[in-house]
Amino acid sequence: MGRVLVLLCFFPTAVLGDVFWVTNSGAGTKDGSSLVDACELWSDSDCTASTGDTVCLSGEFTANVALSPSAGVIYDGLCTGATQGKLNRQGSGGSRISSSSDVDDVTIKNIEITGATSAHAISLSGGSNDRWTFDNLYVHDNSGVLGLRASGSVFEIKNSRFDDNGAGAIVIDAPMSSIHDNVLTDNGTAGAGNTDGIGLNDGSENSEVYFNVVTGQKSASGAGIDIGGDTTDGEILVWGNTVSNGEGNGIMLSADQVIVRAYANLLIDNAVNIHAKGDAVQYIQNNTSISTDSITYHFRCGNSAEGTGRMEYTNNIFYGPADRVGYVNAIGATCVDDKNMYSSSGTFLIQGTCDPCTLATWQAANGDTSITTDPSFVSGTYQLTSDSAGVDAGRHVYPCVDHSGGACLGPIDIGAYQNQIVPYGYTLKPKRRR
Repeated sequence: MGRVLVLLCFFPTAVLGDVFWVTNSGAGTKDGSSLVDACELWSDSDCTASTGDTVCLSGEFTANVALSPSAGVIYDGLCTGATQGKLNRQGSGGSRISSSSDVDDVTIKNIEITGATSAHAISLSGGSNDRWTFDNLYVHDNSGVLGLRASGSVFEIKNSRFDDNGAGAIVIDAPMSSIHDNVLTDNGTAGAGNTDGIGLNDGSENSEVYFNVVTGQKSASGAGIDIGGDTTDGEILVWGNTVSNGEGNGIMLSADQVIVRAYANLLIDNAVNIHAKGDAVQYIQNNTSISTDSITYHFRCGNSAEGTGRMEYTNNIFYGPADRVGYVNAIGATCVDDKNMYSSSGTFLIQGTCDPCTLATWQAANGDTSITTDPSFVSGTYQLTSDSAGVDAGRHVYPCVDHSGGACLGPIDIGAYQNQIVPYGYTLKPKRRR
């Protein structure tokens, strides 16, 4: 009988840290070992968390103390058995979560945050390429201040709601960050300084904003999604978002150096559905812009006071009776109209040329490959019917995805929805050779 060689493989297991329970006033022995013996606040010396630990916040916190997170710690407002954690600091309109230190690898999730009036509800600065994750937050009714203002680190903001704040989630100097799968409603109250729903600004190269729903942005000077500033390298991707019923721009692109690609977005009844300006090359492609009766412009290209960039509008649908289809004051900038679909000829304002202008005038100056026809949507949706003139009519662009995130398969359609896609998250497996 031959020998049998047995190989023993040892795999390292994740080391779970301690769990500390905290409530507003504490309970029992207040050692943090359980909900019935919870510490009084996270600042209790018995609940000093360190890397790998979890702090469970249960119930409403009204004490006049801001949460100042520690490195490597998870702060969870919905641990098993807990009452939903809510930060509603009383006696002060100051920040509910605040850090001005170099703190890495922090996760804050499942927490309601409200009531700030004199400082941003979540205020983070001082980091240096640290990693922060915000997941399933409900940030609301922080009057005249930002729901979240974060700078200097890598941020992921996901699965969260931002409602009725001075502004929603504003990220600055944050390369390789992502803001996705959030819902933002009725942000942009007066007095916040910044009145955007989502903002991704200076130094935020190689970041993404996707699958967000932004509606009812309240300020004419703000935007549902605002991408801009002095980012120097790489690119920023803005895709798969739905932005509607804003009093300002739906999507504003104003970067000076980084390449911005805005694609597969659905834009409905904002004052200007999409506005591109600045010194960068910006690609606006495969978006669907819808007007019912309140919109002023489907798109705006350039700004008379600034910008020498190139704005390429490709494969977009501009549908509905806008007062004006486009507003072009591109002094110094270049606007390109390529393979777009207009539902009506409409009128344009082209600064220094004519007002009103015709679609023909716009196309003669900026490209003449677009078409004017009804896109023929499937009833109740913005998906093209199989016999729409927009099917297979688009220019080849990169990247090309559907509003749902699926990759284009076959010829490219005009607009945010594709008739042939590889579903989002699906991986094509290579065929096995025989």
